Amino acid sequence: MHGFQDSAGRKWRLELTIGAAKRVRDLLGENLLAPEGGEEPLLARLATDPWVLADVLYVLLLPQAQAAGVSDEEFGASLGADAILDGQTALLAEMADFFHRLHRTDLATAVARQAQLVQAAVEATADRIEQTAEAALAEIRSTSGGPSTASPGSSGSTPHPSRSANCSTCTTARPEVPGTTPPRFSNGSPTPASPGREGERS
Repeated sequence: MHGFQDSAGRKWRLELTIGAAKRVRDLLGENLLAPEGGEEPLLARLATDPWVLADVLYVLLLPQAQAAGVSDEEFGASLGADAILDGQTALLAEMADFFHRLHRTDLATAVARQAQLVQAAVEATADRIEQTAEAALAEIRSTSGGPSTASPGSSGSTPHPSRSANCSTCTTARPEVPGTTPPRFSNGSPTPASPGREGERS
């Protein structure tokens, strides 16, 4: 007996018996005792068609669902992605065990192989999604380029605002420091006298 839990937190116990298989055949027209038969084998559809899987699970669990007052719509609504995957795993394991006890090792092997293929497909899909995401990130990094080394406010490329490019004798004004007296020259002025005026005084 194998079980799983739905998205609503309800726990279900799967048990494949002749009576349960007959109920599935009568209500759904699916033969759980010959899962490999037909053009589209039931075993393959249980692995690829979530509608078929949900119906088979509900009919197998019908006595428990009726006792719990859970309709087929409510059951389907509680089968989220994780829940239906757990239900699929539990159903395939229950079928494999049933055929082993029935001494149908051929069917037990086929069901076990199908379960392995489902797991491999899940892992391959996860790997493919991860590789696609990594490739997209690499593409973004390669097209975005590196950071620029030039600074728009670099002092080496911007002239000082107090100087002219054609002035070689200009001096930069010195800021006065509070509490100090600027130096005085011979003319009593804070700036030196021009040569012309010194000549007139002499």
